Amino acid sequence: MRHLVRLSILVVLATLAALGTVAAHGGEHCRLIRGAETPDDASDDVEVCRQQQWFHQAESKAGNAVVLDGQLPTFDTTEPATSVTGGAGGGYLGSSLYQLFQEHPQAVHPAFTGSFDGPVDNALIEFFLFPPHHMALQAAGEPDGDNFRVDVWLYADGVEVASHVDLTVPLEAGGDAVKKVRFAIPDLYDALEFNGLDGKGEPYDLELRIVGTGIATNGALWVYDTTEVASSIVFNATPEELEGLPGMPWIPPGTSGNAL
Repeated sequence: MRHLVRLSILVVLATLAALGTVAAHGGEHCRLIRGAETPDDASDDVEVCRQQQWFHQAESKAGNAVVLDGQLPTFDTTEPATSVTGGAGGGYLGSSLYQLFQEHPQAVHPAFTGSFDGPVDNALIEFFLFPPHHMALQAAGEPDGDNFRVDVWLYADGVEVASHVDLTVPLEAGGDAVKKVRFAIPDLYDALEFNGLDGKGEPYDLELRIVGTGIATNGALWVYDTTEVASSIVFNATPEELEGLPGMPWIPPGTSGNAL
């Protein structure tokens, strides 16, 4: 398994060397998500500020190596500055085999850790990936190759504050060798508030887990940490950035609701 993972990553990263696509980045924006209705009373104000963070490899290029060295890939505010040709880049081979066991083994279930200091209203995920099955369907002109399905979880201080189950996301062009997916995790402040985590005076410890659904069809190599595949997560994205993106609203436990 170790040799297969490392070989797959090396093949994709070598192919990525021909790419010239760099993710677009925006500036910082702040806005009120609480208290705008009472402009004369600042006591109920909650302001969130946009911040982009990028995914980085751990000590090993293979994220799956966490089973050996115990280190997960991370995300932070340092933008990748090195190309694949300069030796940069990491990959995490994901599989939905976990569905057979109802567990989340990190050997096949991509997971990334980071932090955020301040209120969090939403997260916008842009991730580059190499999904062989769907790319083969696209090449054959099959409509099933145009979309990818993901399961997603976000944890704050060890508490699950968001999940997307079998979310369908469009596969977009990400360069000559890869695709990319973009989706939103909305209503995070509501979820943090419900769990008693709002108003925290120190950074949240975060963990993002993401994997393609469908045991046989949605395996993928998730790639990141180069200028060509600068996979990122934007906290407190603007409403304009979120418009039209797939994502499931947060539903308080014990209630029901529909996806966006």
